[in-house]
Amino acid sequence: EIRSQKIQVYAEELVFAHGFEDLPIMPELKQIDDGQLKFDTPSGRIIEAVFTGEQTQRMAIKEFYTKTLPQLGWKVKEQGIQSFSFSRDEEELRFIIENSDPILVKIELMTVSK
Repeated sequence: EIRSQKIQVYAEELVFAHGFEDLPIMPELKQIDDGQLKFDTPSGRIIEAVFTGEQTQRMAIKEFYTKTLPQLGWKVKEQGIQSFSFSRDEEELRFIIENSDPILVKIELMTVSK
C-alpha cells in the first residue's frame, strides 16, 4: 500500500539590513541600530553595520551567508573562520565575527577598484 504524505514547506521571509540594498539578516541576528556607518567617497562607498546574536554560532552564520548570498549574485572570495568575504561587480562584502558573548558580527560593504 502506497500512502501519500503532505509535506509543508515554509519559506522563511528574509529581512534585509538597513542601509544595504539586498543584504539579508540571518534570522538569529539583530542589527544594532547605532552600529551603522556610511561613507561616500569619490572612489566609491563604504557601509558598515553591526549585528548581534544570543544563541548563534560562528559556523551557522558563515553557512547561512555562504548559501544565501550566491543567490543574490555574490561570489565567495575568502573563507576564514572569523572573517569571510564575497564580491559582486565592483563591490566587496566582508564579514568579521568577534569572539564575544553575545556574538558580534561586523559587515562591511565597500567599492573596490579593478
